[in-house]
Amino acid sequence: MSSFEKKAIGYFFFIFLSLPLVTNAFPSRVPELQIVDFQKRTLASSWSVFPRDYRGGIAVATAPMDNKPGDELVVGQDGGQDAKGLVRIFSADKLLREFLAFPEGAEQAEMSLAVGNLNQDALAEIVVSTPRGLANTVFIFNAEGKLAPGTVGAFVPFPELTAGVSVAVGNVVGDEDLEIIAGTGAGAEPKVRIFNAQGEELTAEFFPFPADQKFGLSLAEIKEPAGQNDALAVGFLNGGKTQVKLYQIIPHQAYPVLADFSAWTKEFLSGVKLGGIDVDNDGRAEIAVAPLNDQQAEIRFFTQEGQRINITPFQFYEEDFLGGINFVVADTDQNNLPEFIIAPREQRKIGDLSFGDKYIEVDLSEQVMHAWEGGYLRKSFLVSTGLPGTPTPVGHWSILFKIASHVYDGRPAYYFPNTPWNLRYKAGGPESNYYFHTAYWHNNFGHPMSHGCVNMREADAKWTYFWADIGTPAWIHP
Repeated sequence: MSSFEKKAIGYFFFIFLSLPLVTNAFPSRVPELQIVDFQKRTLASSWSVFPRDYRGGIAVATAPMDNKPGDELVVGQDGGQDAKGLVRIFSADKLLREFLAFPEGAEQAEMSLAVGNLNQDALAEIVVSTPRGLANTVFIFNAEGKLAPGTVGAFVPFPELTAGVSVAVGNVVGDEDLEIIAGTGAGAEPKVRIFNAQGEELTAEFFPFPADQKFGLSLAEIKEPAGQNDALAVGFLNGGKTQVKLYQIIPHQAYPVLADFSAWTKEFLSGVKLGGIDVDNDGRAEIAVAPLNDQQAEIRFFTQEGQRINITPFQFYEEDFLGGINFVVADTDQNNLPEFIIAPREQRKIGDLSFGDKYIEVDLSEQVMHAWEGGYLRKSFLVSTGLPGTPTPVGHWSILFKIASHVYDGRPAYYFPNTPWNLRYKAGGPESNYYFHTAYWHNNFGHPMSHGCVNMREADAKWTYFWADIGTPAWIHP
C-alpha cells in the first residue's frame, strides 16, 4: 500500500473513530438480487450476492470492469448489522473479486456507490462513500480494489462537515469527462458540489432544499440526447419526504430547476432512490423513483417535467417488506433493452425512542399522522385536524381508552352517530374530549376540517385502533 493510500485511509479511520457507530439491527430480507425485464415485466434471474444469512442492505451499479464485452455488476454492503464495507464484482452470477472499501472497524456503515470511467482508461472506476454518521471521505477504486491511478484516489468534498456524503457519477457539467457529484449526508444542511477525477471543484455549490432539511441527499444523472448536458436529479435519503428536483447545471452561472415534484403523497417519509431510464426510446431519459424506507418496494416513473407516467408501478419483494430498494438500469443481456437490477435495503430506525416502544405523532403543519414502533415508521396517514376556531390541542398526550362506535353530538353544529374506531387522547368533559376517529362525512384529508379531533379515513382509524394500546403516547406538534 502506498503512503498516499495509508494517509487517506488513516484520515478516514481517525474521523470514523471519533463519531458514534450505528448499532441498531434493522429488519431485512435475504440478500437477493433480482434482474427484471422492463418490457416484459418478468423476473429474468435472481441470486444471492452475499451469504443468505447476511442481514444488511445492498448498493448496486453496473459498468465495464474488465476488457471483455458487456458490463459487470458491482454490489456493496449498504448498512445493517452484518455490513462491513465489502464490495463485490460479478460477471452475471459469477464472483470475480471483492475488496473492503472502508477500513476495518467501520461495521454497519451505509454505502453510497457509483461507477464510471473517470481516468479515460476504458474501464470504470468504483466511487464509494458513506452517507450517514461517518467522515465524508470519497474513495475512488479500480477493479482490483486499489485507489485508482489517474485520479485523486480519495478526497473530502465537504471538509467543514463530518456528516457523511452521498455520491453519483455523471456528465452534468457539459465537458467530455465524467464528474463526481457529491451531496451532503444525514445531519448536514443539504448542498451539492461537483468535482473532476482529481478532486477539483468544477462549479459553485448549490442548495437544493431548505437548510433545516438535514436528511441527506440522493443523487442521479438523468441522460439527455447527445450533445446536451445531462440533468441532475436530487432527492432526500431516509426520513425525508419524497420530493424530487431536477436541475440543469450551467457552471458558474445558474442552476435552473427543470422539475419539482413529489413521487408519493406528503405523509410518506421514505426518502427516494433515483435513476434514469429512457421509457419511450427518444434518447431522453425519464426519472425512475423508488422508496428507500418504510413502504412497499416499488418504482414509479416521471417525465423530466415532473409528470407521472401512466405505467403500472413495478413492485418487488414481499408486501410486508418495508426496507426499500436500491436499483440500477442496465442492459445485462446486451439486447438493447433495459433491465432493472433490484437489491433490498435495510429499514432504518428513525423514530424518537425516548417516547417508548410505540407512539403516535401528528404534524399539524403537514396534516399527517405517523405510527412509530421500536424506532421504525410503521404507517403514515393523511389526517384532518382542527379548524382555526377549534384547534387540535398541541402537546404530549396518551391514549386513554378506546370506543369501537361512538356518537359525536354537538348539535346544532354537528351530529355524527355510529362513528367507528375512536381513541380518546385528551379528556376534559363533554365539550373538551378529543379523539382520533373515523370521519365518514368528508374526504378532504390532508386539510384542517375538524372541531379539534384528529379525523381519519376509516381504514386508517381501524388500523390505529387495533395497533395502539391504552397508554400509547400521542405527540401533537405544529
